[in-house]
This record gives sequence, structure tokens and C-alpha cells, in this order.
Amino acid sequence: GEPPAFLGDALWGLGAGDRGNDRVEAIAADQDENVVLVGGFETAVNFGGEADGLVSAGGHDIFVVKLDASGGHLWSKRFGDGAEQYPFAVATDSSGNIVVAGEFAGTLNFGDDPSTALVSAGGRDLFVASLDAEGNHLFSKRFGDALDQYATAVSVTAEGEIVVLGVANGSINFSEDPAAALTGTGDSNAVIAKLDAAGGHLWSKRFGSVDSWQRFRSIAVSESALYATGAFGGILEIDGTLVESAIDGETSGAGGAGGDGGGSGGEPIYGIDGLVLRLDLASGSLVWASQLGGAGEQFAKLVSVGDDGNPVVIGNYGAAFRIGSVAVALEEEGAYDLYLARLDAETGVPLAGRGIPSTGDEFVWGLSQDPWGNHVLSGYFTGSLALGGEPVTVGAPASGDAFIAKLTPDFSEPLWVDVYRDQFHSFVTAQAVTSSGNTVAAGLFFGERLELGGGLPAIEHSAPAPSLRNGDLFVVTVSP
Repeated sequence: GEPPAFLGDALWGLGAGDRGNDRVEAIAADQDENVVLVGGFETAVNFGGEADGLVSAGGHDIFVVKLDASGGHLWSKRFGDGAEQYPFAVATDSSGNIVVAGEFAGTLNFGDDPSTALVSAGGRDLFVASLDAEGNHLFSKRFGDALDQYATAVSVTAEGEIVVLGVANGSINFSEDPAAALTGTGDSNAVIAKLDAAGGHLWSKRFGSVDSWQRFRSIAVSESALYATGAFGGILEIDGTLVESAIDGETSGAGGAGGDGGGSGGEPIYGIDGLVLRLDLASGSLVWASQLGGAGEQFAKLVSVGDDGNPVVIGNYGAAFRIGSVAVALEEEGAYDLYLARLDAETGVPLAGRGIPSTGDEFVWGLSQDPWGNHVLSGYFTGSLALGGEPVTVGAPASGDAFIAKLTPDFSEPLWVDVYRDQFHSFVTAQAVTSSGNTVAAGLFFGERLELGGGLPAIEHSAPAPSLRNGDLFVVTVSP
């Protein structure tokens, strides 16, 4: 049918929090437009009535919360002990089951029976847990050794299989078979694993080297492809394919800086480039690797699959570069701006790109497509946000404002921009787009109150004195 008027009007919102920082890390919407929030809290948090409040066991605990399409509270669950536990990703399957992934220390139990408890091997371990639509435990698994491992993203395929992206030091094994253990080289390595619907190992792989730095934080799946995005510096090998980030210069050779001036042949100084990978979803083998970058620093932050089947990437850049034939300029030296890119699904070659040069810094935590192929992005900005037309400026000096924006399929024009201000510091931490095209976003605010607009009441902070050590969370849903 005909697309709606794209307005971005606020439909409902809520706030929650207590002493310490409370944060929604990820959002998923199920087939019935129910909203699942996962995050962490330090003292107490309440998404429903008085009887539905959650109280931390100490340290940092996990919450999983389910709301209906109108923001009504369905249920809340707390998980964790006196140590620290963090959920970083959530996804739902076609039956409404919920998959959560993150990291934990101490003991973490998603079930009611002591036999389902997960116990850390010493450091922080990666976990994957599945709950049914009512929040009941289906399975949970721990992966890692005495060093640190954590998940950064999770996705569920159309068949209900689970793909998890993470970071690992030391050794990690997603299988019951000791021969399948993944042992790293150098510092933290990226890991990707595909599990069946019950958490059984299908395939897993690890990449990284002593000659590179890499961080991957986002994945997206289509019928046959798995896309992963991140950033790297140096030389990285993936399935026998070498990728090398742009070289910014070289170190002085023997007798160089500080010496007698007689040296030459220094080592290259690598910048940081964005990197997008396509893996075969069935086998995990690399199909292509596509760099987004040049001299200086460029990061690929998030990836999603557009309605044309091609991957769409959003990231930050701190130096001018090119996306295919498109020159991307930097507005202000020393700041970080946003860019968008669409890549060919078959080759990884850029099809379209756009920089969003603005004053100050802009950072993103959300990228999704609506049912009409428009792009929804969210995060925060510290100076201005120049998506098209008159730039939106930050509400108070030396602050940051949260935003959600919708752009046309070709990235060229903003359909709407919503800004959420508390006159101190606020930012969006997660978003999802429902099947009807509504956008659900969550974030943090540190000022006395946050204005949601649309005739909705402002959200009052639980501790009115502004402090970056005490953030309350907010959730807002806006129309297409």
C-alpha cells in the first residue's frame, strides 16, 4: 500500500532508574510488536508497577524486560550475583523466544534450578542464553577460559539458528569437542560462532594477529549471508585473505628521532579503517572483505541489510576519505563525523555513500531500515547535526543531545529528526524498528528532566542533581 506520512511523532515513553547508572544495551521487537529490552543496573530499576521492581544482588546485574506495543509492562527479570554481569545484545525468533548475549563474572543463572547456573572460569566469560516468550529458561551456555571473553552482537536466522559475534582473549570453545577450541594470537581477537536453536555448535571461527588491532561489534544476516562490521589497524588475515589498513607514516629508523640522524627504513604506522565482511551463513567461510577508510581513523560501527538485499553500514570518521567515488569531507579537525555506505552484496564494492560532516562529534548506537527502505539512525551529537536543510544544534553548551533520525533510501534527505534534551547530557544507546515501522529507542540522560515531545510528559530524573555518575534510562517509541 501507500507509505504513511513520515513524521516521527512520539507515541509513548517511559523512564526508569535509581542510584548509579542504569542502561538499556539492546532492543528487539518480536512478531507481535512486543518490545524486549536488555541492559544492566547497579541498585534498583522498575519498568512496571510497584511489585515489578528489580533490586540488584550487588555489583552490576542484568535485566530483561518485555513491554507490549503500547509500552505496557508485561514482565521483568533480573539475573546475576554480587559480581558483574552485562548483556550487550538481544534478538528474537519467529516464535517470540528471546536470545541474550554478553559477558559475566561470578555466577549467572537464567533458570530457577541451581543446575542451570553458569560459573565463570576466572575472568569474564561470554554467555548466550535463550528464554521463551514468558521469560522462562530454555538454555544458557558459557564460553571462555580464565581470561576475558564477551559477546558484542547476536542475530537469529529465519530457521532459528543463532549467530554470535564477540571478542576473546586466550582460548574459547563453542563446541563440546576439545579439538574445536579457538586459540588466539596477539591480544583480543574477534570470534564468530553459529549455534543451533538449542545452543549446539555448528561452526565457529576466530581472526586476529600480533600485527593487527581489531574490534567487531555488529552483525546482520540475510537468507545466505552473514555480514560483520568493525574496525582494524595493521595487517589482518581472515581465511587466508590479507587486509591492510591505510598507512599514515612510518617510524624513524635507527638513529632517527632522538638519535644521530643516520637511520632509515622505519616501520609503517597504520591508521584505523572500517572493515565489512561477508561470510557464507552455512559454512562461515569468507566471501569478501571490504575496507572503508584511508589515512587517519575511520570506524565501521553498525551493519544492517537493506530492502534491496545489500548491506548498509554506518560509522564514524576522524579524517577525510572516499567511499567508492564519493569524497567524504571532515567538517572540524579533531572531531568525529558520521558516514553511511551501501555495498554490493555480491562483491562488497561501494554502491553509494554519504558523509554527514557537522561541527562537534556525532556517535551512533542504532541503524535499522523501516518497511519502506528508509534508514533510521540514532545516537548523540555535541555540536550540530547536519543531515540536510538547517543543521540541528545542541541544546546547551558543552553538552550532548540524543537523537533519532530517518533518512530516505538513497541517504540524501532527512524525513525527520527527533532530538531529546536534558540541558546536560543525553544519548541513545539502542534502537529497533517494528514490523509496522515504529521506531523504539532507549538511552541515558543525566540532567534533571528529559523532554520527549509529542505532548508526552517530561521524564524526571531519580536524582535531580546532574551527574555523569548517575544516569537514568529512557525509552521512547515514535511513529514512522
